[in-house]
Amino acid sequence: MRFAVPYLRVLAGMFAGVTMWLAIVEIVNGNVPEALIQLLFTVGLGYLAVGKPLRDRRARIKAEEDALAARAEAGHRAFLAGDPSAAFAPPPEPPQPPRIRRGVVIAAMIAAAFVLIGIIGDLSDGLDAPSDDNATTTPQTSTEVTATPTVSTATSAPTTAATVTPSASMGTQR
Repeated sequence: MRFAVPYLRVLAGMFAGVTMWLAIVEIVNGNVPEALIQLLFTVGLGYLAVGKPLRDRRARIKAEEDALAARAEAGHRAFLAGDPSAAFAPPPEPPQPPRIRRGVVIAAMIAAAFVLIGIIGDLSDGLDAPSDDNATTTPQTSTEVTATPTVSTATSAPTTAATVTPSASMGTQR
């Protein structure tokens, strides 16, 4: 299982990127409560993706600082006791950070590419407004438009113009 954990972190990071984009889309569409839910998912997935590596790094740095402080204290005590060679000794070599596997880096780059391709595809199609589920169940009302010919007496040739009169089209039928 230890072998798969970094890949699961990459997957969690990919989904954190997707949910972050969905939160941005919800904010653009004006759906703040849905955006907050998406942001909560983003924070949770982001913590799963980078939480343990950050804690491990912080613990490694603290251990290095504590070892260096202990070495300095021991050198100081040795110098006070009359042994200057221990006080001026070089510090110990810091421990090497854990190696990042090449497969994890490749998986992270592929996941980032998928997220970017999805975002670019969403932007190129245009951000669609959220669909209303009730739009297909509401009845469509249609209004009739009638055209009445009018003849102008000021000109020598009669002209026809279409005029829309809402009161005539809605109330009476001939």
